[in-house]
Amino acid sequence: MMKWLKILGLLIVIIGGAGLAVRWGWRSGRLPQVAVRQVGERLGLPPAELSLMETALGFGGPRTYLILFLNNTELRPGGGFIGAYALLKINRGIPQLVKIEGTELLDGRAKREALPPPPDPIREYLKVDRWYFRDSNWSPDFASSSARALELYGREGGEAAGEIDGVAGVTATVLEELVRILGPIDIAGEVWRADNIVERLEYEVEYGYRERGRKFSERKQPLAELAGVLGTRLQQAGWRRGKELLTLAGRLVKEKHLLFYAVAPAEQQALLAAGWAGHPTTSSVDYLFWVDANLGALKTDAALERSLQYQIIPTSTGYLARATMTFSHRGKLDWRTSRYRDYVRIFAPGNSILQAVTSSGALADLTSPDSGREGSRQWFGAWFTLPAGREGSLTFEYLVAPAAAQALGSGSYSLAIDKQAGTLAQALTVDLDFGTKVRFARPPEAPEEHGDMRYRYQTDLRVNREFEIKIVGR
Repeated sequence: MMKWLKILGLLIVIIGGAGLAVRWGWRSGRLPQVAVRQVGERLGLPPAELSLMETALGFGGPRTYLILFLNNTELRPGGGFIGAYALLKINRGIPQLVKIEGTELLDGRAKREALPPPPDPIREYLKVDRWYFRDSNWSPDFASSSARALELYGREGGEAAGEIDGVAGVTATVLEELVRILGPIDIAGEVWRADNIVERLEYEVEYGYRERGRKFSERKQPLAELAGVLGTRLQQAGWRRGKELLTLAGRLVKEKHLLFYAVAPAEQQALLAAGWAGHPTTSSVDYLFWVDANLGALKTDAALERSLQYQIIPTSTGYLARATMTFSHRGKLDWRTSRYRDYVRIFAPGNSILQAVTSSGALADLTSPDSGREGSRQWFGAWFTLPAGREGSLTFEYLVAPAAAQALGSGSYSLAIDKQAGTLAQALTVDLDFGTKVRFARPPEAPEEHGDMRYRYQTDLRVNREFEIKIVGR
């Protein structure tokens, strides 16, 4: 994993315009392939991985990448609302930023008849009857969302749609963290810092552009200005602060704020193996993935605190699973914040059977919960509304899938709880009552919790979490 993080750091340094630009004469077009090979050899890369890096940098031919800017203050299943995108070309290590624009401009140019109908929640709650590029990341699996984004980008006549080799997803958290390292940025006479840059950018594209006399089509120009400033800062800081930037890149990948997808199957497999692709966990017996979709609630996710609890409860006929998310709305109604409107899906092992959906302290549409499958996972969905200044919870109860129940009966159980891309370090409590004594657990409980029939563990969902527990067979 560390080796892959070093490769990632090198790619970000090169694409961002950092130290190699100066050291190898990038601006004059003299970044030789041998230089990249020398760096790769110093990292100890085997030939296959070195070849992949060279391919990504355009040494086997020009490469084209679609970059999705995911605003996680307006959370969507694939990391955040796609408010803007960029088209980046790289040829022999030399990047060319072809375009940055708001998705509303691309969507506005689309021929309506060329677009498919959207998922039912988007149609019902956003009142749109076509699936636009801005809403393409409906799957929490970044690969699936990227494939859909490329399809809709092509249907809408996106530039160079047939040439794209890969997709990168970048959340607003990445911008905050870069500014935290590289320093405040002066935009139009205002100082934008890490703690206010996302809010300032949102205000600028929603209202500030009018105050500056800009047209609607120019309202996301500050994003291009930011890209230019950050590129220059990276160029200046690349070698001097390279280790810090490398550490940051590795953390943002693990926390699913930087995500990658490759069109070529072999390259995508390499991304999956490296853990860069935001792919759901597949190795556990039991599984939970809570996925929120802010539909029409402005940037209210910035004002929310979340806490997830997962329980297993033995019954006379098997085991009942209970997943509860508690939301605390800390905001007040203003230009950025409204009541929270959330379409929730939880993903569980196939053949899980829903028993009930309940809410507390909020308004939820519980008359007809949805259900379906994505890949091998079963999902259940419900609509949830939370007024400003309130706390509320939503709970799904379902029978544990037969495979998980069988594992419990045999005394060996594993659980994976995946983190949604774009979310922050929400609290996580695992409380599992097996009805029989716990013999071993990883991670271990606190010492005072040892020796009983329950496993209790508190942590956060900053990253995916996995648990392995052995019990006395029932």
